[in-house]
Amino acid sequence: MRRRQVVLGLGLVATAFLAGCRSAVMSEPGWKFAQKTNREAVREAIMKGLLKRKWRILSDKPGEIVARYYRAENIYATVRIEYSNTQMKVRPVPEQTTLINEEGKVHPKYNAWVRNIINDTTRYLQANALKTK
Repeated sequence: MRRRQVVLGLGLVATAFLAGCRSAVMSEPGWKFAQKTNREAVREAIMKGLLKRKWRILSDKPGEIVARYYRAENIYATVRIEYSNTQMKVRPVPEQTTLINEEGKVHPKYNAWVRNIINDTTRYLQANALKTK
């Protein structure tokens, strides 16, 4: 009876450990805008979205923004956002990201953080398009 309890206890501990070690496939989403806009409006929308989510801007060049999100002191993600007046693409900077393992798997939250950038950017662009009509 005691042996069975120990085996069940070890099984529960192993299950809890494996559940905490989740990983996801890294996505590099791109997005084509529904309406054509100017590049400066896209840049502005991206910047608003990044600042809303507390990303730090590391570099801001025409057509490219590099930003970093700190979850904790030793947990951070760095992305390169390439954009034009018709589309944007968010790519990780692996050497400056602690959330990517050797197999290319990322922490599950990484993809959500990237989706937030795209969603916020499109919302700001849509709101801007409604204002200018």
